[in-house]
Amino acid sequence: MNLPVSPDQKIVGDTLLIISHTPHYYHDGRYWGWAPTIRELDWLSSLFRRVIHVAPLYPGVPPKSALPYTSANITLASVTPSGGNSLGEKWRILKNYPAYFNVISRYLKIADAVHVRCPANISMLALLMLLFRKFPRRRWFKYAGTWMPQQKEPWSYSFQRWFLRTGLLRGVVTVNGSWFHQPAFIRSFYNPSFSEIELAEAQRMSSEKRLILPIQVLFVGRLEEAKGVDRALDIVQIFEKNRVPYTLHLVGDGEKRKWYEEKCEPAMIEKKVIFWGWLSPKELSSLYAKAHFVLLPSSSSEGWPKVLSEGMAFGAIPIASSVSCIPQYLQSFQVGAAIAVDDIQTYQQTLLEYIHLPDKWEQESARAREHARKFTYEYYLKKVRELFVEQDIA
Repeated sequence: MNLPVSPDQKIVGDTLLIISHTPHYYHDGRYWGWAPTIRELDWLSSLFRRVIHVAPLYPGVPPKSALPYTSANITLASVTPSGGNSLGEKWRILKNYPAYFNVISRYLKIADAVHVRCPANISMLALLMLLFRKFPRRRWFKYAGTWMPQQKEPWSYSFQRWFLRTGLLRGVVTVNGSWFHQPAFIRSFYNPSFSEIELAEAQRMSSEKRLILPIQVLFVGRLEEAKGVDRALDIVQIFEKNRVPYTLHLVGDGEKRKWYEEKCEPAMIEKKVIFWGWLSPKELSSLYAKAHFVLLPSSSSEGWPKVLSEGMAFGAIPIASSVSCIPQYLQSFQVGAAIAVDDIQTYQQTLLEYIHLPDKWEQESARAREHARKFTYEYYLKKVRELFVEQDIA
Protein backbone atom coordinates (compact mmCIF):
# COMPACT_ATOMS: atom_id res chain seq x y z
CA MET A 1 0.00 0.00 0.00
CA ASN A 2 2.05 2.94 -1.27
CA LEU A 3 -0.21 5.75 -0.22
CA PRO A 4 -0.73 8.76 -2.51
CA VAL A 5 -0.13 12.19 -1.02
CA SER A 6 -2.95 14.60 -1.77
CA PRO A 7 -2.29 18.35 -2.16
CA ASP A 8 -3.58 19.15 1.33
CA GLN A 9 -1.46 16.37 2.87
CA LYS A 10 1.89 17.09 1.18
CA ILE A 11 5.25 16.22 2.71
CA VAL A 12 5.80 18.09 5.98
CA GLY A 13 9.32 16.91 6.80
CA ASP A 14 12.34 14.91 5.77
CA THR A 15 12.90 12.41 8.62
CA LEU A 16 10.47 11.39 11.34
CA LEU A 17 11.78 9.37 14.28
CA ILE A 18 9.17 7.20 16.02
CA ILE A 19 9.89 5.62 19.42
CA SER A 20 7.51 2.96 20.72
CA HIS A 21 7.23 -0.42 22.41
CA THR A 22 5.30 -2.02 19.52
CA PRO A 23 6.51 -5.65 19.21
CA HIS A 24 8.03 -6.42 15.79
CA TYR A 25 8.89 -9.68 14.03
CA TYR A 26 10.98 -10.40 10.95
CA HIS A 27 9.25 -12.87 8.67
CA ASP A 28 9.27 -13.63 4.97
CA GLY A 29 11.66 -10.77 4.24
CA ARG A 30 9.53 -8.10 5.96
CA TYR A 31 8.94 -6.59 9.38
CA TRP A 32 5.58 -7.28 11.00
CA GLY A 33 3.82 -5.75 14.00
CA TRP A 34 0.47 -5.23 15.74
CA ALA A 35 -1.88 -4.56 12.82
CA PRO A 36 -3.61 -1.34 14.03
CA THR A 37 -0.27 0.34 14.81
CA ILE A 38 1.38 -0.80 11.57
CA ARG A 39 -1.50 0.52 9.50
CA GLU A 40 -1.44 3.85 11.33
CA LEU A 41 2.30 4.25 10.76
CA ASP A 42 2.00 3.27 7.09
CA TRP A 43 -0.38 6.18 6.62
CA LEU A 44 1.70 8.52 8.78
CA SER A 45 4.75 7.78 6.63
CA SER A 46 3.10 9.56 3.69
CA LEU A 47 3.84 12.90 5.42
CA PHE A 48 7.62 12.34 5.51
CA ARG A 49 10.32 11.30 3.08
CA ARG A 50 11.75 8.86 5.61
CA VAL A 51 10.48 7.28 8.83
CA ILE A 52 12.72 5.51 11.35
CA HIS A 53 10.94 3.44 13.99
CA VAL A 54 12.86 2.50 17.15
CA ALA A 55 11.01 -0.50 18.60
CA PRO A 56 11.69 -4.00 19.99
CA LEU A 57 12.24 -6.96 17.68
CA TYR A 58 11.09 -10.38 18.90
CA PRO A 59 12.15 -13.80 17.61
CA GLY A 60 9.74 -16.21 15.99
CA VAL A 61 6.76 -16.04 13.67
CA PRO A 62 4.44 -13.01 13.97
CA PRO A 63 1.03 -13.65 15.55
CA LYS A 64 -2.14 -13.65 13.45
CA SER A 65 -2.92 -10.17 14.77
CA ALA A 66 0.16 -8.77 12.99
CA LEU A 67 0.62 -7.15 9.58
CA PRO A 68 3.76 -6.24 7.61
CA TYR A 69 4.71 -2.66 6.74
CA THR A 70 3.75 -1.77 3.18
CA SER A 71 5.35 1.70 2.96
CA ALA A 72 8.82 1.58 1.44
CA ASN A 73 10.10 4.60 3.40
CA ILE A 74 9.82 3.06 6.89
CA THR A 75 12.97 1.62 8.49
CA LEU A 76 12.94 -0.39 11.73
CA ALA A 77 15.78 0.40 14.14
CA SER A 78 15.33 -2.64 16.34
CA VAL A 79 16.19 -2.92 20.03
CA THR A 80 16.16 -5.85 22.46
CA PRO A 81 12.74 -6.48 24.05
CA SER A 82 12.35 -5.96 27.79
CA GLY A 83 9.54 -5.53 30.25
CA GLY A 84 7.45 -7.40 32.79
CA ASN A 85 6.44 -7.43 36.43
CA SER A 86 9.07 -9.59 38.11
CA LEU A 87 12.26 -8.17 39.62
CA GLY A 88 14.32 -9.98 37.00
CA GLU A 89 12.29 -8.51 34.17
CA LYS A 90 12.51 -5.02 35.64
CA TRP A 91 16.27 -5.43 35.98
CA ARG A 92 16.50 -6.31 32.29
CA ILE A 93 14.76 -3.02 31.47
CA LEU A 94 17.48 -1.07 33.28
CA LYS A 95 20.15 -3.30 31.76
CA ASN A 96 18.89 -2.51 28.26
CA TYR A 97 18.56 1.25 28.83
CA PRO A 98 22.16 2.09 27.76
CA ALA A 99 21.60 0.34 24.42
CA TYR A 100 18.24 2.09 24.02
CA PHE A 101 19.92 5.40 24.81
CA ASN A 102 22.57 4.88 22.14
CA VAL A 103 20.07 3.95 19.42
CA ILE A 104 17.72 6.84 20.22
CA SER A 105 20.63 9.31 20.39
CA ARG A 106 21.94 8.20 17.00
CA TYR A 107 18.66 8.87 15.24
CA LEU A 108 17.69 12.03 17.13
CA LYS A 109 20.72 13.65 15.48
CA ILE A 110 19.30 13.19 11.98
CA ALA A 111 15.56 13.57 12.64
CA ASP A 112 13.72 16.84 12.06
CA ALA A 113 10.65 15.55 13.93
CA VAL A 114 10.11 13.01 16.69
CA HIS A 115 7.00 11.05 17.67
CA VAL A 116 7.01 9.22 21.03
CA ARG A 117 4.20 6.75 21.70
CA CYS A 118 3.44 6.37 25.41
CA PRO A 119 3.15 4.75 27.87
CA ALA A 120 6.11 2.37 27.65
CA ASN A 121 9.51 1.84 29.26
CA ILE A 122 11.44 2.86 26.15
CA SER A 123 9.14 5.88 25.76
CA MET A 124 9.90 7.00 29.32
CA LEU A 125 13.60 7.01 28.49
CA ALA A 126 12.91 9.01 25.32
CA LEU A 127 10.99 11.63 27.34
CA LEU A 128 13.90 12.03 29.76
CA MET A 129 16.36 12.37 26.88
CA LEU A 130 14.28 15.01 25.09
CA LEU A 131 14.05 17.07 28.28
CA PHE A 132 17.75 17.92 27.87
CA ARG A 133 17.80 18.39 24.10
CA LYS A 134 16.77 21.36 21.95
CA PHE A 135 16.40 19.39 18.73
CA PRO A 136 14.40 18.28 16.97
CA ARG A 137 12.01 21.18 17.58
CA ARG A 138 8.98 19.39 16.18
CA ARG A 139 7.78 16.97 18.83
CA TRP A 140 4.64 14.90 19.08
CA PHE A 141 3.86 12.74 22.11
CA LYS A 142 0.93 10.35 21.85
CA TYR A 143 -0.53 8.96 25.07
CA ALA A 144 -2.54 5.94 23.95
CA GLY A 145 -3.91 4.82 27.33
CA THR A 146 -6.44 6.34 29.71
CA TRP A 147 -5.54 9.98 30.37
CA MET A 148 -7.63 10.12 33.56
CA PRO A 149 -7.50 6.56 34.97
CA GLN A 150 -10.06 5.34 37.48
CA GLN A 151 -8.08 2.34 38.70
CA LYS A 152 -4.65 1.48 39.96
CA GLU A 153 -1.97 1.27 37.28
CA PRO A 154 1.85 0.95 36.98
CA TRP A 155 3.75 3.89 38.49
CA SER A 156 5.54 4.42 35.17
CA TYR A 157 2.21 5.25 33.51
CA SER A 158 1.44 7.87 36.18
CA PHE A 159 4.92 9.33 35.87
CA GLN A 160 4.74 9.64 32.10
CA ARG A 161 1.32 11.36 32.24
CA TRP A 162 2.63 13.79 34.89
CA PHE A 163 5.74 14.47 32.83
CA LEU A 164 3.71 15.10 29.66
CA ARG A 165 1.41 17.50 31.55
CA THR A 166 4.29 19.70 32.73
CA GLY A 167 4.98 21.14 29.29
CA LEU A 168 8.73 20.82 29.90
CA LEU A 169 9.12 18.64 26.80
CA ARG A 170 8.22 21.53 24.46
CA GLY A 171 5.95 19.57 22.18
CA VAL A 172 2.34 18.66 21.47
CA VAL A 173 0.67 15.87 23.44
CA THR A 174 -2.32 14.05 21.92
CA VAL A 175 -4.79 12.14 24.09
CA ASN A 176 -8.10 10.35 23.82
CA GLY A 177 -10.98 12.55 24.98
CA SER A 178 -11.23 16.07 26.39
CA TRP A 179 -10.46 16.80 30.03
CA PHE A 180 -10.83 19.64 32.54
CA HIS A 181 -7.91 22.07 32.82
CA GLN A 182 -6.38 20.74 29.62
CA PRO A 183 -3.65 23.16 28.46
CA ALA A 184 -3.36 24.20 24.82
CA PHE A 185 -0.42 21.91 24.08
CA ILE A 186 -2.51 18.85 25.04
CA ARG A 187 -4.82 18.03 22.13
CA SER A 188 -7.77 15.68 21.81
CA PHE A 189 -7.23 13.28 18.88
CA TYR A 190 -9.44 10.63 17.35
CA ASN A 191 -7.82 7.19 16.96
CA PRO A 192 -7.72 6.36 13.21
CA SER A 193 -9.23 3.02 12.27
CA PHE A 194 -9.90 2.82 8.52
CA SER A 195 -9.60 4.68 5.23
CA GLU A 196 -12.42 6.57 3.53
CA ILE A 197 -12.60 3.79 0.93
CA GLU A 198 -12.87 1.15 3.67
CA LEU A 199 -15.53 3.20 5.43
CA ALA A 200 -17.56 3.41 2.23
CA GLU A 201 -17.25 -0.35 1.76
CA ALA A 202 -18.27 -0.99 5.39
CA GLN A 203 -21.36 1.14 4.96
CA ARG A 204 -22.20 -0.60 1.69
CA MET A 205 -21.86 -4.04 3.33
CA SER A 206 -24.14 -3.06 6.22
CA SER A 207 -26.62 -0.81 4.40
CA GLU A 208 -29.41 -3.41 4.63
CA LYS A 209 -28.72 -4.36 8.24
CA ARG A 210 -31.75 -4.46 10.50
CA LEU A 211 -32.33 -5.53 14.09
CA ILE A 212 -33.63 -9.03 13.39
CA LEU A 213 -33.22 -12.35 15.16
CA PRO A 214 -30.91 -13.90 16.01
CA ILE A 215 -29.20 -10.96 17.71
CA GLN A 216 -25.53 -10.78 16.72
CA VAL A 217 -23.13 -9.63 19.45
CA LEU A 218 -19.42 -9.17 18.70
CA PHE A 219 -16.45 -9.05 21.07
CA VAL A 220 -12.97 -8.32 19.69
CA GLY A 221 -9.83 -8.38 21.83
CA ARG A 222 -7.56 -10.51 23.96
CA LEU A 223 -9.43 -13.31 25.70
CA GLU A 224 -8.71 -12.28 29.26
CA GLU A 225 -10.56 -11.04 32.31
CA ALA A 226 -9.29 -7.45 31.98
CA LYS A 227 -10.85 -7.18 28.53
CA GLY A 228 -14.15 -8.40 29.93
CA VAL A 229 -14.62 -11.86 28.42
CA ASP A 230 -16.01 -13.19 31.72
CA ARG A 231 -18.48 -10.33 31.88
CA ALA A 232 -19.48 -10.73 28.23
CA LEU A 233 -20.39 -14.37 28.84
CA ASP A 234 -22.45 -13.35 31.87
CA ILE A 235 -24.16 -10.48 30.04
CA VAL A 236 -25.52 -12.63 27.20
CA GLN A 237 -27.24 -14.86 29.75
CA ILE A 238 -30.09 -12.33 29.60
CA PHE A 239 -30.91 -13.64 26.14
CA GLU A 240 -31.12 -17.17 27.53
CA LYS A 241 -33.46 -16.05 30.30
CA ASN A 242 -35.72 -14.20 27.86
CA ARG A 243 -35.51 -16.84 25.13
CA VAL A 244 -34.08 -14.39 22.63
CA PRO A 245 -32.11 -16.12 19.85
CA TYR A 246 -28.57 -14.77 19.68
CA THR A 247 -24.94 -15.48 18.81
CA LEU A 248 -21.93 -14.10 20.68
CA HIS A 249 -18.85 -13.97 18.46
CA LEU A 250 -15.55 -13.85 20.36
CA VAL A 251 -12.66 -12.74 18.12
CA GLY A 252 -9.23 -12.96 19.71
CA ASP A 253 -7.11 -15.36 21.66
CA GLY A 254 -5.33 -15.79 24.97
CA GLU A 255 -4.02 -18.26 27.51
CA LYS A 256 -7.48 -18.69 29.06
CA ARG A 257 -9.31 -19.45 25.82
CA LYS A 258 -9.82 -23.14 26.62
CA TRP A 259 -11.04 -22.22 30.11
CA TYR A 260 -13.62 -19.86 28.62
CA GLU A 261 -14.74 -22.50 26.15
CA GLU A 262 -15.26 -24.94 29.00
CA LYS A 263 -17.14 -22.29 30.98
CA CYS A 264 -19.77 -22.16 28.24
CA GLU A 265 -20.63 -25.85 28.52
CA PRO A 266 -22.47 -25.91 31.88
CA ALA A 267 -24.29 -22.71 30.97
CA MET A 268 -25.70 -24.52 27.90
CA ILE A 269 -24.59 -21.72 25.60
CA GLU A 270 -21.72 -23.45 23.81
CA LYS A 271 -23.68 -23.55 20.54
CA LYS A 272 -24.50 -19.86 20.78
CA VAL A 273 -20.97 -18.66 21.53
CA ILE A 274 -18.35 -18.93 18.79
CA PHE A 275 -14.62 -18.67 19.52
CA TRP A 276 -12.97 -17.50 16.30
CA GLY A 277 -9.40 -16.79 17.41
CA TRP A 278 -7.66 -13.95 15.61
CA LEU A 279 -9.09 -13.17 12.17
CA SER A 280 -7.80 -11.35 9.12
CA PRO A 281 -9.26 -7.87 8.47
CA LYS A 282 -11.41 -9.29 5.66
CA GLU A 283 -12.78 -12.09 7.87
CA LEU A 284 -13.43 -9.66 10.71
CA SER A 285 -15.25 -7.28 8.35
CA SER A 286 -17.80 -9.99 7.57
CA LEU A 287 -18.59 -10.29 11.30
CA TYR A 288 -18.83 -6.52 11.74
CA ALA A 289 -21.20 -6.40 8.78
CA LYS A 290 -23.78 -8.58 10.52
CA ALA A 291 -23.13 -7.50 14.13
CA HIS A 292 -25.89 -5.55 15.87
CA PHE A 293 -23.74 -4.72 18.90
CA VAL A 294 -20.04 -4.50 19.72
CA LEU A 295 -19.71 -5.54 23.38
CA LEU A 296 -16.59 -4.47 25.30
CA PRO A 297 -17.02 -4.55 29.11
CA SER A 298 -13.29 -3.95 29.62
CA SER A 299 -11.64 -2.88 32.86
CA SER A 300 -8.20 -2.38 31.32
CA SER A 301 -6.57 0.97 30.63
CA GLU A 302 -8.27 1.78 27.36
CA GLY A 303 -7.86 4.98 25.42
CA TRP A 304 -10.44 4.71 22.67
CA PRO A 305 -10.64 1.04 21.57
CA LYS A 306 -10.55 0.91 17.78
CA VAL A 307 -12.98 -2.01 17.75
CA LEU A 308 -15.72 0.44 18.74
CA SER A 309 -15.14 2.81 15.82
CA GLU A 310 -14.67 -0.15 13.47
CA GLY A 311 -18.03 -1.49 14.60
CA MET A 312 -19.64 1.93 14.18
CA ALA A 313 -18.50 2.03 10.54
CA PHE A 314 -20.71 -1.03 10.00
CA GLY A 315 -23.61 0.39 12.00
CA ALA A 316 -22.95 -1.83 15.03
CA ILE A 317 -23.82 -0.09 18.30
CA PRO A 318 -21.09 0.03 20.99
CA ILE A 319 -22.01 -1.26 24.45
CA ALA A 320 -18.85 -0.69 26.46
CA SER A 321 -17.46 0.05 29.90
CA SER A 322 -17.34 3.62 31.18
CA VAL A 323 -13.54 3.93 31.18
CA SER A 324 -11.40 6.67 29.68
CA CYS A 325 -13.08 8.76 26.98
CA ILE A 326 -15.66 6.12 25.99
CA PRO A 327 -18.53 7.85 27.87
CA GLN A 328 -17.54 11.23 26.33
CA TYR A 329 -17.52 9.95 22.78
CA LEU A 330 -20.69 7.88 22.97
CA GLN A 331 -22.60 10.70 24.64
CA SER A 332 -21.35 13.16 22.02
CA PHE A 333 -22.30 10.82 19.18
CA GLN A 334 -25.63 9.89 20.86
CA VAL A 335 -24.79 6.28 20.13
CA GLY A 336 -24.68 3.19 22.35
CA ALA A 337 -24.00 3.09 26.07
CA ALA A 338 -21.06 3.36 28.47
CA ILE A 339 -21.73 1.34 31.61
CA ALA A 340 -19.87 0.75 34.88
CA VAL A 341 -17.56 -2.22 34.37
CA ASP A 342 -19.19 -4.66 36.80
CA ASP A 343 -22.81 -3.55 36.42
CA ILE A 344 -23.93 -6.69 34.58
CA GLN A 345 -27.59 -5.94 35.19
CA THR A 346 -27.42 -2.57 33.43
CA TYR A 347 -25.60 -4.13 30.47
CA GLN A 348 -28.39 -6.67 30.21
CA GLN A 349 -31.20 -4.12 30.59
CA THR A 350 -29.59 -1.93 27.94
CA LEU A 351 -29.46 -4.76 25.41
CA LEU A 352 -33.08 -5.71 26.10
CA GLU A 353 -34.17 -2.08 25.68
CA TYR A 354 -32.74 -1.97 22.16
CA ILE A 355 -34.43 -5.27 21.30
CA HIS A 356 -37.80 -3.94 22.50
CA LEU A 357 -37.25 -0.61 20.67
CA PRO A 358 -35.91 -1.50 17.20
CA ASP A 359 -36.51 2.05 15.95
CA LYS A 360 -34.09 3.34 18.58
CA TRP A 361 -31.50 0.83 17.40
CA GLU A 362 -31.93 1.87 13.74
CA GLN A 363 -31.57 5.57 14.56
CA GLU A 364 -28.40 5.02 16.56
CA SER A 365 -27.01 2.63 13.96
CA ALA A 366 -27.35 5.40 11.36
CA ARG A 367 -25.67 7.92 13.68
CA ALA A 368 -22.85 5.46 14.32
CA ARG A 369 -22.11 5.27 10.58
CA GLU A 370 -22.10 9.05 10.31
CA HIS A 371 -19.75 9.68 13.24
CA ALA A 372 -17.41 6.94 12.06
CA ARG A 373 -16.08 9.51 9.55
CA LYS A 374 -14.08 11.07 12.39
CA PHE A 375 -11.95 7.92 12.58
CA THR A 376 -10.62 7.79 9.00
CA TYR A 377 -6.89 7.87 8.28
CA GLU A 378 -7.44 10.83 5.94
CA TYR A 379 -8.95 12.89 8.76
CA TYR A 380 -6.08 11.79 11.02
CA LEU A 381 -3.41 12.86 8.52
CA LYS A 382 -5.02 16.26 8.16
CA LYS A 383 -4.83 16.81 11.92
CA VAL A 384 -1.25 15.50 12.20
CA ARG A 385 -0.13 17.80 9.41
CA GLU A 386 -1.72 20.77 11.20
CA LEU A 387 0.07 19.72 14.38
CA PHE A 388 3.52 19.86 12.78
CA VAL A 389 2.82 23.01 10.73
CA GLU A 390 1.79 24.85 13.92
CA GLN A 391 5.12 23.97 15.51
CA ASP A 392 6.96 25.41 12.49
CA ILE A 393 5.10 28.71 12.88
CA ALA A 394 5.55 28.94 16.67
